[in-house]
Amino acid sequence: MAHRFPASALPTGAHLPHSPVSWVLARDRLLHARYRTSGAYRLVPYDQLDDGERRLLGALRAGDGVHAVLTPRLRGRSARAVDRATAELHAALEVTGGLPPAVADVPGGDGPVVVARLVLDGVLAVEHNGRFTTGPDACACVFEAPPSPVPRSGLAALSQAAVAYGASLALTEPIILSRRLYRYNTLPVSPAWRRRFPSDAAVAAFVGLERFDVRGRAETRRGGWLSWDLRGAGREPRGGALFKLYVSPRVEALPEAVRTVHALVEAWPGVVSLKVGANLRGILRPDKLVVYFDTRAALDGAAETLAAALGDLPAHGVPFTAGVGDSLLLSWGIDPPGDRPVLAWLGVESWRLWLTNHIAAALLLARAAGSTAVTPEVFAESRLSLEGVDPHTWTPTPAT
Repeated sequence: MAHRFPASALPTGAHLPHSPVSWVLARDRLLHARYRTSGAYRLVPYDQLDDGERRLLGALRAGDGVHAVLTPRLRGRSARAVDRATAELHAALEVTGGLPPAVADVPGGDGPVVVARLVLDGVLAVEHNGRFTTGPDACACVFEAPPSPVPRSGLAALSQAAVAYGASLALTEPIILSRRLYRYNTLPVSPAWRRRFPSDAAVAAFVGLERFDVRGRAETRRGGWLSWDLRGAGREPRGGALFKLYVSPRVEALPEAVRTVHALVEAWPGVVSLKVGANLRGILRPDKLVVYFDTRAALDGAAETLAAALGDLPAHGVPFTAGVGDSLLLSWGIDPPGDRPVLAWLGVESWRLWLTNHIAAALLLARAAGSTAVTPEVFAESRLSLEGVDPHTWTPTPAT
Protein backbone atom coordinates (compact mmCIF):
# COMPACT_ATOMS: atom_id res chain seq x y z
CA MET A 1 0.00 0.00 0.00
CA ALA A 2 2.08 2.85 -1.30
CA HIS A 3 -0.23 5.72 -0.51
CA ARG A 4 -0.81 7.29 2.87
CA PHE A 5 -3.09 5.59 5.38
CA PRO A 6 -5.97 8.01 6.09
CA ALA A 7 -6.80 9.73 9.35
CA SER A 8 -10.44 8.65 9.08
CA ALA A 9 -12.07 5.30 8.60
CA LEU A 10 -15.47 6.94 7.98
CA PRO A 11 -17.43 5.01 10.63
CA THR A 12 -21.21 5.14 10.78
CA GLY A 13 -21.04 8.21 13.04
CA ALA A 14 -18.15 10.18 11.56
CA HIS A 15 -15.64 11.40 14.13
CA LEU A 16 -14.25 14.89 14.60
CA PRO A 17 -11.02 15.09 12.54
CA HIS A 18 -7.57 15.00 14.12
CA SER A 19 -8.98 14.76 17.64
CA PRO A 20 -6.57 14.10 20.49
CA VAL A 21 -7.60 11.21 22.71
CA SER A 22 -8.26 11.91 26.36
CA TRP A 23 -6.92 8.58 27.67
CA VAL A 24 -3.41 7.35 27.00
CA LEU A 25 -3.17 5.10 23.96
CA ALA A 26 -0.57 2.36 23.89
CA ARG A 27 0.77 3.83 20.64
CA ASP A 28 4.02 1.89 20.33
CA ARG A 29 2.31 -1.35 21.23
CA LEU A 30 -0.36 -0.77 18.60
CA LEU A 31 2.15 0.14 15.90
CA HIS A 32 4.34 -2.92 16.48
CA ALA A 33 1.73 -5.58 17.22
CA ARG A 34 0.53 -8.24 14.81
CA TYR A 35 -3.02 -8.11 13.48
CA ARG A 36 -5.57 -10.07 11.55
CA THR A 37 -9.15 -9.43 10.53
CA SER A 38 -11.66 -10.51 13.14
CA GLY A 39 -13.98 -12.28 10.72
CA ALA A 40 -16.94 -10.26 12.05
CA TYR A 41 -17.28 -8.20 8.86
CA ARG A 42 -17.48 -8.86 5.13
CA LEU A 43 -15.83 -6.31 2.85
CA VAL A 44 -18.11 -5.31 -0.05
CA PRO A 45 -16.65 -2.92 -2.67
CA TYR A 46 -18.85 0.08 -3.43
CA ASP A 47 -19.42 -0.96 -7.04
CA GLN A 48 -20.80 -4.32 -5.85
CA LEU A 49 -23.46 -2.83 -3.55
CA ASP A 50 -27.06 -3.23 -4.66
CA ASP A 51 -29.39 -0.24 -5.01
CA GLY A 52 -30.89 -0.71 -1.54
CA GLU A 53 -27.47 -0.79 0.11
CA ARG A 54 -26.42 2.35 -1.76
CA ARG A 55 -29.57 4.15 -0.60
CA LEU A 56 -28.57 3.41 3.00
CA LEU A 57 -25.34 5.28 2.37
CA GLY A 58 -27.38 8.42 1.66
CA ALA A 59 -25.09 11.34 0.86
CA LEU A 60 -21.97 9.17 1.10
CA ARG A 61 -20.71 8.35 -2.39
CA ALA A 62 -17.55 7.05 -3.97
CA GLY A 63 -16.59 10.65 -4.65
CA ASP A 64 -16.61 11.31 -0.89
CA GLY A 65 -13.90 8.69 -0.39
CA VAL A 66 -16.23 5.72 0.12
CA HIS A 67 -14.55 2.71 -1.44
CA ALA A 68 -16.31 -0.17 0.29
CA VAL A 69 -18.66 -1.13 3.10
CA LEU A 70 -17.86 -3.50 5.94
CA THR A 71 -21.10 -5.39 6.51
CA PRO A 72 -21.47 -7.26 9.81
CA ARG A 73 -21.73 -11.03 9.91
CA LEU A 74 -22.95 -10.94 13.52
CA ARG A 75 -25.88 -9.25 15.25
CA GLY A 76 -25.26 -6.20 17.38
CA ARG A 77 -22.79 -4.58 14.99
CA SER A 78 -23.20 -1.66 12.60
CA ALA A 79 -22.14 -1.43 8.97
CA ARG A 80 -19.16 0.82 8.25
CA ALA A 81 -18.38 2.85 5.14
CA VAL A 82 -14.60 2.87 4.56
CA ASP A 83 -12.18 4.49 2.16
CA ARG A 84 -9.76 2.74 -0.16
CA ALA A 85 -6.79 2.59 2.20
CA THR A 86 -8.86 1.14 5.07
CA ALA A 87 -10.35 -1.42 2.70
CA GLU A 88 -6.87 -2.37 1.53
CA LEU A 89 -5.67 -2.67 5.12
CA HIS A 90 -8.58 -4.99 5.91
CA ALA A 91 -7.82 -7.09 2.83
CA ALA A 92 -4.10 -7.22 3.66
CA LEU A 93 -4.72 -8.41 7.22
CA GLU A 94 -6.82 -11.36 6.16
CA VAL A 95 -3.39 -12.94 6.51
CA THR A 96 -1.89 -12.32 9.96
CA GLY A 97 0.86 -9.72 9.95
CA GLY A 98 2.12 -6.34 11.08
CA LEU A 99 0.75 -2.97 10.08
CA PRO A 100 2.03 -1.38 6.85
CA PRO A 101 4.75 1.21 7.56
CA ALA A 102 2.53 3.97 6.15
CA VAL A 103 0.26 3.69 9.19
CA ALA A 104 2.97 5.23 11.36
CA ASP A 105 3.46 8.12 8.92
CA VAL A 106 0.00 9.69 9.18
CA PRO A 107 0.36 13.46 9.84
CA GLY A 108 -0.59 14.30 13.40
CA GLY A 109 0.10 10.80 14.65
CA ASP A 110 -3.47 9.59 14.08
CA GLY A 111 -2.46 6.18 12.70
CA PRO A 112 -2.66 4.43 16.10
CA VAL A 113 -6.01 6.14 16.77
CA VAL A 114 -7.48 4.79 13.53
CA VAL A 115 -6.16 1.29 14.26
CA ALA A 116 -7.49 1.46 17.82
CA ARG A 117 -10.95 2.31 16.49
CA LEU A 118 -10.87 -0.68 14.15
CA VAL A 119 -9.78 -2.98 16.97
CA LEU A 120 -12.37 -1.81 19.50
CA ASP A 121 -15.07 -1.94 16.83
CA GLY A 122 -14.28 -5.59 16.24
CA VAL A 123 -13.00 -5.11 12.69
CA LEU A 124 -9.37 -6.05 13.45
CA ALA A 125 -7.98 -8.39 16.08
CA VAL A 126 -4.65 -7.53 17.75
CA GLU A 127 -2.18 -9.96 19.28
CA HIS A 128 -1.69 -9.30 22.99
CA ASN A 129 -0.06 -11.56 25.57
CA GLY A 130 0.13 -14.41 23.10
CA ARG A 131 -3.45 -14.36 21.81
CA PHE A 132 -5.58 -12.32 19.43
CA THR A 133 -8.21 -10.10 20.96
CA THR A 134 -10.78 -7.64 19.65
CA GLY A 135 -13.69 -5.47 20.79
CA PRO A 136 -14.10 -4.82 24.53
CA ASP A 137 -11.54 -7.51 25.38
CA ALA A 138 -8.89 -5.43 23.59
CA CYS A 139 -9.15 -2.39 25.88
CA ALA A 140 -6.20 -3.64 27.94
CA CYS A 141 -4.07 -3.67 24.78
CA VAL A 142 -5.33 -0.43 23.25
CA PHE A 143 -4.83 1.72 26.37
CA GLU A 144 -1.82 1.99 28.63
CA ALA A 145 -3.99 1.49 31.73
CA PRO A 146 -7.50 0.15 32.23
CA PRO A 147 -9.92 3.03 31.57
CA SER A 148 -11.95 4.07 34.58
CA PRO A 149 -13.41 7.54 34.01
CA VAL A 150 -14.45 9.44 37.11
CA PRO A 151 -16.89 12.29 36.40
CA ARG A 152 -15.50 15.70 37.29
CA SER A 153 -18.84 17.49 37.69
CA GLY A 154 -22.50 16.91 38.38
CA LEU A 155 -23.20 17.31 34.67
CA ALA A 156 -20.61 14.65 33.77
CA ALA A 157 -22.18 12.35 36.36
CA LEU A 158 -25.56 12.93 34.71
CA SER A 159 -24.10 11.87 31.37
CA GLN A 160 -22.57 8.74 32.87
CA ALA A 161 -25.93 7.89 34.44
CA ALA A 162 -27.47 8.21 30.98
CA VAL A 163 -24.94 5.74 29.55
CA ALA A 164 -25.69 3.30 32.39
CA TYR A 165 -29.40 3.68 31.65
CA GLY A 166 -28.75 2.88 27.99
CA ALA A 167 -26.77 -0.20 28.95
CA SER A 168 -29.71 -1.45 31.03
CA LEU A 169 -32.22 -1.33 28.16
CA ALA A 170 -33.05 -4.54 26.30
CA LEU A 171 -32.92 -2.87 22.89
CA THR A 172 -31.27 -4.28 19.77
CA GLU A 173 -31.60 -1.47 17.21
CA PRO A 174 -28.89 1.22 17.46
CA ILE A 175 -31.10 4.01 16.14
CA ILE A 176 -33.79 3.30 18.76
CA LEU A 177 -31.25 3.06 21.59
CA SER A 178 -29.62 6.29 20.42
CA ARG A 179 -32.94 8.14 20.56
CA ARG A 180 -33.62 6.83 24.08
CA LEU A 181 -30.20 8.06 25.20
CA TYR A 182 -30.81 11.40 23.51
CA ARG A 183 -34.06 11.90 25.44
CA TYR A 184 -32.54 11.02 28.82
CA ASN A 185 -33.52 13.56 31.53
CA THR A 186 -36.51 14.76 29.52
CA LEU A 187 -39.60 15.14 31.67
CA PRO A 188 -42.54 12.92 30.68
CA VAL A 189 -45.63 14.52 29.16
CA SER A 190 -47.92 13.77 32.10
CA PRO A 191 -51.64 14.61 32.45
CA ALA A 192 -50.66 17.32 34.94
CA TRP A 193 -48.42 19.01 32.39
CA ARG A 194 -51.12 18.72 29.73
CA ARG A 195 -53.64 20.39 32.02
CA ARG A 196 -51.21 23.19 32.78
CA PHE A 197 -50.26 23.72 29.12
CA PRO A 198 -53.17 22.54 26.97
CA SER A 199 -51.93 24.28 23.80
CA ASP A 200 -48.91 25.84 22.14
CA ALA A 201 -50.46 29.22 22.84
CA ALA A 202 -50.44 28.45 26.56
CA VAL A 203 -46.74 27.58 26.35
CA ALA A 204 -46.00 30.80 24.44
CA ALA A 205 -47.86 32.89 26.99
CA PHE A 206 -46.01 31.22 29.90
CA VAL A 207 -42.56 31.60 28.36
CA GLY A 208 -43.25 35.11 27.10
CA LEU A 209 -42.62 34.33 23.44
CA GLU A 210 -45.16 36.87 22.21
CA ARG A 211 -42.89 39.64 23.54
CA PHE A 212 -39.72 38.07 22.21
CA ASP A 213 -38.29 40.13 19.35
CA VAL A 214 -34.62 40.01 18.38
CA ARG A 215 -33.30 42.65 15.99
CA GLY A 216 -36.68 42.72 14.29
CA ARG A 217 -36.01 39.30 12.79
CA ALA A 218 -38.98 37.14 11.85
CA GLU A 219 -38.92 33.90 13.75
CA THR A 220 -39.07 30.40 12.26
CA ARG A 221 -41.29 27.75 13.84
CA ARG A 222 -40.31 24.15 13.07
CA GLY A 223 -40.30 20.86 14.92
CA GLY A 224 -41.45 22.36 18.23
CA TRP A 225 -38.80 25.10 18.14
CA LEU A 226 -39.10 28.85 17.72
CA SER A 227 -35.83 30.17 16.29
CA TRP A 228 -34.27 33.44 15.16
CA ASP A 229 -31.42 34.09 12.74
CA LEU A 230 -29.20 36.63 14.51
CA ARG A 231 -26.61 37.21 11.82
CA GLY A 232 -26.27 40.76 10.64
CA ALA A 233 -27.68 41.87 7.30
CA GLY A 234 -25.63 40.51 4.42
CA ARG A 235 -23.58 38.29 6.70
CA GLU A 236 -23.13 34.84 5.23
CA PRO A 237 -22.79 31.66 7.30
CA ARG A 238 -19.20 30.92 8.29
CA GLY A 239 -19.48 27.40 6.87
CA GLY A 240 -17.77 25.60 9.74
CA ALA A 241 -19.02 23.93 12.88
CA LEU A 242 -21.32 25.90 15.18
CA PHE A 243 -20.76 26.15 18.93
CA LYS A 244 -23.91 25.64 21.01
CA LEU A 245 -24.56 27.20 24.40
CA TYR A 246 -27.27 25.23 26.20
CA VAL A 247 -29.32 27.12 28.79
CA SER A 248 -31.12 24.50 30.89
CA PRO A 249 -33.42 25.91 33.56
CA ARG A 250 -36.22 23.96 35.14
CA VAL A 251 -39.57 24.58 33.53
CA GLU A 252 -40.71 27.04 36.21
CA ALA A 253 -37.53 29.10 35.68
CA LEU A 254 -37.68 29.15 31.87
CA PRO A 255 -39.45 32.55 31.58
CA GLU A 256 -36.72 34.23 33.62
CA ALA A 257 -33.99 32.54 31.58
CA VAL A 258 -35.64 33.64 28.34
CA ARG A 259 -35.98 37.24 29.57
CA THR A 260 -32.31 37.29 30.59
CA VAL A 261 -31.07 35.87 27.30
CA HIS A 262 -33.34 38.26 25.41
CA ALA A 263 -31.83 41.24 27.23
CA LEU A 264 -28.24 40.17 26.56
CA VAL A 265 -28.12 38.36 23.24
CA GLU A 266 -27.90 41.37 20.94
CA ALA A 267 -24.69 42.50 22.65
CA TRP A 268 -22.91 39.17 22.12
CA PRO A 269 -20.38 39.12 19.26
CA GLY A 270 -20.29 36.04 17.09
CA VAL A 271 -23.87 35.02 17.86
CA VAL A 272 -25.49 33.18 14.94
CA SER A 273 -28.93 32.05 16.03
CA LEU A 274 -31.18 31.33 18.97
CA LYS A 275 -33.94 28.79 19.53
CA VAL A 276 -36.36 27.99 22.35
CA GLY A 277 -38.87 25.19 22.86
CA ALA A 278 -42.28 26.42 21.72
CA ASN A 279 -44.57 23.55 22.70
CA LEU A 280 -45.02 21.30 25.72
CA ARG A 281 -42.50 18.69 24.61
CA GLY A 282 -40.03 21.47 23.83
CA ILE A 283 -40.05 22.96 27.33
CA LEU A 284 -39.92 19.54 29.03
CA ARG A 285 -36.67 18.59 27.33
CA PRO A 286 -33.45 19.61 29.09
CA ASP A 287 -32.02 21.48 26.08
CA LYS A 288 -34.97 23.86 25.89
CA LEU A 289 -33.02 27.05 25.13
CA VAL A 290 -29.97 27.07 22.82
CA VAL A 291 -27.78 29.89 21.48
CA TYR A 292 -25.40 29.27 18.55
CA PHE A 293 -22.02 30.98 18.04
CA ASP A 294 -19.47 30.87 15.25
CA THR A 295 -16.41 30.56 17.54
CA ARG A 296 -15.60 29.00 20.89
CA ALA A 297 -14.28 32.35 22.14
CA ALA A 298 -17.63 34.02 21.40
CA LEU A 299 -19.46 31.26 23.29
CA ASP A 300 -17.13 31.52 26.29
CA GLY A 301 -17.64 35.28 26.56
CA ALA A 302 -21.42 34.99 26.39
CA ALA A 303 -21.44 32.12 28.89
CA GLU A 304 -19.47 34.15 31.43
CA THR A 305 -21.89 37.07 31.15
CA LEU A 306 -24.94 34.83 31.27
CA ALA A 307 -23.73 32.83 34.27
CA ALA A 308 -23.41 36.01 36.30
CA ALA A 309 -26.85 37.22 35.17
CA LEU A 310 -28.69 33.98 35.89
CA GLY A 311 -27.10 33.35 39.27
CA ASP A 312 -28.51 30.28 41.02
CA LEU A 313 -31.55 29.82 38.79
CA PRO A 314 -32.95 26.27 39.27
CA ALA A 315 -31.30 23.99 36.70
CA HIS A 316 -32.45 20.97 34.69
CA GLY A 317 -29.20 19.70 33.07
CA VAL A 318 -28.41 18.55 29.50
CA PRO A 319 -26.72 15.13 29.28
CA PHE A 320 -23.80 14.65 26.87
CA THR A 321 -22.70 18.27 27.00
CA ALA A 322 -19.64 19.93 28.52
CA GLY A 323 -20.31 21.97 31.64
CA VAL A 324 -19.74 25.68 32.05
CA GLY A 325 -18.47 25.93 35.61
CA ASP A 326 -19.94 23.57 38.18
CA SER A 327 -23.61 24.23 37.46
CA LEU A 328 -26.08 22.12 35.50
CA LEU A 329 -27.56 25.33 34.13
CA LEU A 330 -25.08 26.15 31.34
CA SER A 331 -23.19 23.76 29.08
CA TRP A 332 -21.88 23.60 25.54
CA GLY A 333 -21.28 21.40 22.53
CA ILE A 334 -20.40 21.73 18.87
CA ASP A 335 -22.49 20.89 15.83
CA PRO A 336 -20.75 19.53 12.73
CA PRO A 337 -21.05 21.42 9.44
CA GLY A 338 -24.47 20.94 7.87
CA ASP A 339 -22.99 19.83 4.55
CA ARG A 340 -21.03 16.91 6.01
CA PRO A 341 -22.17 13.69 4.33
CA VAL A 342 -23.57 11.02 6.65
CA LEU A 343 -25.33 7.72 6.27
CA ALA A 344 -28.98 8.21 5.30
CA TRP A 345 -30.45 6.36 8.28
CA LEU A 346 -28.63 8.62 10.73
CA GLY A 347 -30.40 11.74 9.52
CA VAL A 348 -29.10 15.17 10.52
CA GLU A 349 -26.70 14.77 13.43
CA SER A 350 -26.56 17.38 16.17
CA TRP A 351 -23.74 17.30 18.73
CA ARG A 352 -25.72 15.22 21.23
CA LEU A 353 -27.18 12.93 18.57
CA TRP A 354 -23.68 12.36 17.19
CA LEU A 355 -22.64 11.28 20.68
CA THR A 356 -25.65 9.05 21.33
CA ASN A 357 -25.22 7.35 17.93
CA HIS A 358 -21.66 6.42 18.92
CA ILE A 359 -22.63 5.37 22.44
CA ALA A 360 -25.53 3.21 21.24
CA ALA A 361 -23.35 1.39 18.71
CA ALA A 362 -20.68 0.73 21.36
CA LEU A 363 -23.16 -0.49 23.98
CA LEU A 364 -24.73 -2.95 21.54
CA LEU A 365 -21.32 -4.17 20.39
CA ALA A 366 -20.26 -4.73 24.01
CA ARG A 367 -23.46 -6.64 24.74
CA ALA A 368 -23.02 -8.82 21.65
CA ALA A 369 -19.39 -9.54 22.55
CA GLY A 370 -20.34 -10.71 26.04
CA SER A 371 -17.01 -9.53 27.41
CA THR A 372 -16.23 -9.53 31.11
CA ALA A 373 -13.08 -7.43 30.66
CA VAL A 374 -14.94 -4.11 30.97
CA THR A 375 -18.56 -3.13 31.52
CA PRO A 376 -20.56 -1.96 28.49
CA GLU A 377 -20.63 1.55 29.99
CA VAL A 378 -16.85 1.73 30.35
CA PHE A 379 -16.38 0.29 26.88
CA ALA A 380 -18.70 2.91 25.37
CA GLU A 381 -16.78 5.68 27.12
CA SER A 382 -13.46 4.13 26.03
CA ARG A 383 -14.61 4.04 22.44
CA LEU A 384 -15.88 7.61 22.63
CA SER A 385 -12.48 8.80 23.88
CA LEU A 386 -11.07 7.83 20.46
CA GLU A 387 -13.45 10.29 18.80
CA GLY A 388 -12.10 13.35 20.61
CA VAL A 389 -14.47 13.44 23.58
CA ASP A 390 -13.23 13.39 27.17
CA PRO A 391 -15.59 11.07 29.11
CA HIS A 392 -14.45 12.69 32.36
CA THR A 393 -15.97 16.03 31.29
CA TRP A 394 -17.78 15.31 27.98
CA THR A 395 -15.73 18.07 26.41
CA PRO A 396 -15.34 18.02 22.61
CA THR A 397 -11.82 18.56 21.34
CA PRO A 398 -12.00 19.16 17.56
CA ALA A 399 -9.32 20.95 15.57
CA THR A 400 -11.06 24.33 15.27
